[in-house]
Amino acid sequence: MSKKTNARMSKKTKKWAIILGIELVLIVILVPLAFLYSKFALVQRAEADEVNKANIVINEDVDVDTQKVLKGYRNIALFGVDTREGKLDGDTRSDSIIIVSINHDTKEIKLLSVYRDTCLYVPGWGYTKATHAYAYGGAELSMSMLNTNFDLDITEFATGGHVYAAGLLRPDR
Repeated sequence: MSKKTNARMSKKTKKWAIILGIELVLIVILVPLAFLYSKFALVQRAEADEVNKANIVINEDVDVDTQKVLKGYRNIALFGVDTREGKLDGDTRSDSIIIVSINHDTKEIKLLSVYRDTCLYVPGWGYTKATHAYAYGGAELSMSMLNTNFDLDITEFATGGHVYAAGLLRPDR
């Protein structure tokens, strides 16, 4: 082959290598983005009127020093529920309960897991397992339970669940 043919082949090879490289980069970026989009599309959001902050019990018997310390924190409750019908608003028990404490001064975030079988006082229901509070009154009652037992001021929460399709995926219980 002549030098012109080799140069032409080399240019074609470079051109295709660049096109292939661009396609690979696009695939590496777009596939994870499509996956994340499909997962976020499954997120259910509670409307503001579904959780009434006035119904959440906050322990008023907390001493002044503890109240001053709490002012520097933002506490959020995370509830992981095991739902069969995709309902996140109650009638299901919370399999996991996590309290997120964000310190505004030091920017530290601490997580505390509350075991679901822990016997705690649930306002209006007495002492029972922590997991039952979500079934009895949804996030409002669960936050009230956490506030009452741990002297907190939680009014924010996030709930997520795993939905098992009938007959397709069943937990081993």
